[in-house]
Amino acid sequence: MTTRAKHSPLLWILFGLFSLLTTQAWAQQEMQVRAVLNPEKLLVGEVGRYEIYLSDVPSKPDNLQTPEVKGLQFGQMSQQSYSTTNIIGRFGNFVTRQQYVYSWPVAATRTGTFTIPGQTLTIDGIDYKLEDKLLTVQEQGDVFRDMMDLQLELPDDPVYVGQMVSSRIILRIRQDARVEAAANAPPSREGDDVQEIYRNPRPERREQTLNGKRYVDFVWRFVFSPTRAGPHEIRFTFPMRMYDADTGRYRQVVLYTRNGPLQVAPLPEQDQPASFTGGIGQFDVDYKWSADTVATGEPLELSLTVNGNGNLARMSAPTIPESSDWRAYPPRVEQNQNEDTGIATAKTFDYVLIPESPAIQQTPEVKLAWFDPKQGRYHETTVEPQALTVTGEPTASSAPRQQAASAEPQVPTRPGIGPLASAPGTFRPDLRPLFYRTNFWVANLAAAFVLALLGFVRWKRLRLETQPHLRARTAHLQEQERRLQAARQAARQEDADQFFHAAVKALQTASAPPGMPPEAVTPEMIQQRLISAGLPEEEQQALTELLHRGDALRYGGRMQQTDFKADLKRVEHAVQQLQAQEKHA
Repeated sequence: MTTRAKHSPLLWILFGLFSLLTTQAWAQQEMQVRAVLNPEKLLVGEVGRYEIYLSDVPSKPDNLQTPEVKGLQFGQMSQQSYSTTNIIGRFGNFVTRQQYVYSWPVAATRTGTFTIPGQTLTIDGIDYKLEDKLLTVQEQGDVFRDMMDLQLELPDDPVYVGQMVSSRIILRIRQDARVEAAANAPPSREGDDVQEIYRNPRPERREQTLNGKRYVDFVWRFVFSPTRAGPHEIRFTFPMRMYDADTGRYRQVVLYTRNGPLQVAPLPEQDQPASFTGGIGQFDVDYKWSADTVATGEPLELSLTVNGNGNLARMSAPTIPESSDWRAYPPRVEQNQNEDTGIATAKTFDYVLIPESPAIQQTPEVKLAWFDPKQGRYHETTVEPQALTVTGEPTASSAPRQQAASAEPQVPTRPGIGPLASAPGTFRPDLRPLFYRTNFWVANLAAAFVLALLGFVRWKRLRLETQPHLRARTAHLQEQERRLQAARQAARQEDADQFFHAAVKALQTASAPPGMPPEAVTPEMIQQRLISAGLPEEEQQALTELLHRGDALRYGGRMQQTDFKADLKRVEHAVQQLQAQEKHA
């Protein structure tokens, strides 16, 4: 036996071990984890891509996250995966590796140089650090904006907190530009400093010529109200696709408005009338008394209507001056709205006043003030006293008891004794006393029950008359129940428009603090009240989503799938929680 033949098995074993180690080393050496940014220079609003490539890795990473960089917007991640099998070594070792590509669209909202930090990815317990990527963003040039532009037209006049501001969003596209909208939706607004009141879902289309070039304008009306004083950043964005002649493809860009901060002034405290109730705008006031003659204790009605252009939702009811001669109740408030925009155009306050003395000669004076943002000052109007005739006697609470002193008391005379009767009188079937009879006690108990019921009703009325806060709370609860009844009826009829309107009104009424009209309650205030009432977070989110669906139907006309029974149950439970919190407060 030769030496070569003697050592052949040992050589094969050593060769196999070497091949196995070579396979593992090759697999480890070929594993690649890298980040790619394409392109590395963008215009503001232009969209690029940030991608992470994982080559020849055994599994997905455990901790992959969407990058977050201030000034950059990353869209929804897309993922692709590939599987490869390699044969390594003389023994045909099979090595299967996966390749993954994770990609995000990225757009910049402002100029500058941005660093996208590299993540540390964990794959099969091993950490891999990605390199940082730099993105340079430049301003959109005049040539770019000459082809398409997004503009926000704001008023030049001073703007005040709570004012209803009307503006326009204009998407301007040159007719010969090879562009198209990337989304079938109105422009998106950034920032939460203003309360959006109205924005038409479908734009108005116009054509015009500027500098010898034909343009098509798409115009949205945007009505909002600032929520605080100071600078407000209001910016809109709109995605577009623009044809790139170099690549022969459409590439996505994001248009944005470039207005500077909107300066919002606070309402002036100097010369603010005591009759100011929150209204901001230009208004006219009409009023009417129901009669010029009324009896004591009978109702007299005052209907006061405010018409005009402004934020009527902020206007509370004017106060009736307190007087011992009058009893005044909180007014019933009705609001007329534009059918297309939902913006209030008129607000009516219907008061009920009860005179308590015939000495009254005129109606009370009522004052109402509002702030005119165009003139920068307050206006006050007065409901002038009207001659009034009150008939009858003073009410029981104020009328003195009068007794006639000249009347002499009548003393009953005792009848004399007559002769014996010649015939028997009427026979009675039972000679027992009345209190032994059942019908006697039934009649007395019925009378006692009626008297007790009348006394309880009178006691409740006196409490409402003498305790304004209790009267206001009772009216508040009745208004909540009325709104809930309307929501229940709309849910039974599956009328989405009426249901969401009534449900939102019920939540507004239950959330309104004392002295604030329900129309002035915002969704944020409702959410804060639900949190303070201890409503579970799941129900809070469900109610917030219900408010959003109501806004989508009201402002955008978009009807989503609605479970009327479940939504009604949530609203009823939320109102009950708010009532319980108010009761224990």
